[in-house]
Amino acid sequence: MQWGKDVLARIPDELQSRSKKQLEKLRSAVLALHELLTPPEETPKDLAAIPIASLPSSILPRSIFFLVGHTTSSLFLLEHAVWSMCCAEESDAESDGHIEAFKRWVEDGPVGTSLPEVQAEVERLWKEHTSVCRMDEALLYGAPSSYPRTLPKL
Repeated sequence: MQWGKDVLARIPDELQSRSKKQLEKLRSAVLALHELLTPPEETPKDLAAIPIASLPSSILPRSIFFLVGHTTSSLFLLEHAVWSMCCAEESDAESDGHIEAFKRWVEDGPVGTSLPEVQAEVERLWKEHTSVCRMDEALLYGAPSSYPRTLPKL
């Protein structure tokens, strides 16, 4: 995530003022990813000693990948907008288009999902993963009381 921090550190003032809301959302996502993906300082030498209940849910990786993809795409579009403003020999209209592409990606994403919505889903799953997993199991198999007492013979 150092790349993301570097991109966010060198944004021209004009772009800062034109994209303030989107930049705040992107900074928040970069910080969230940094926290999610930074391993704890003290990792046990024997990973088998970590209680299973303390591990993040198996439903988290997919949402985290969505957040990584959305965030890195946003950073790429931002980096391109910065380049078009500072370095490219493009017209203002083309530069404006790059800025608008960045803003729309952060706000609407690939399929109408904004970056903050993706981030909120990851944070929700992180906090509620146990209850989400239980509900997923109940939806798939029925309530625990409805489980068959014996396995059917196939």
